[in-house]
Amino acid sequence: MSGIELTGLDKLTRALKAAGDEAPDALSMAMFDEMEEIVEDAKRRAPVDTGTLRASGVVLKPDRSSGQI
Repeated sequence: MSGIELTGLDKLTRALKAAGDEAPDALSMAMFDEMEEIVEDAKRRAPVDTGTLRASGVVLKPDRSSGQI
């Protein structure tokens, strides 16, 4: 069984505390950037028969409302 290893949480926590009021913006942009990288990597690995699969990957900006991302 494979899993996901999450590293750097301590560093992220320190950065978010240091960002203060700007933390939600910083976090949402970091999430967006990471997801873009993941989708771009997936597109590179996808078969190219018609190109439809590669063209289907989309990353939307995180939704922020009521103090949640």
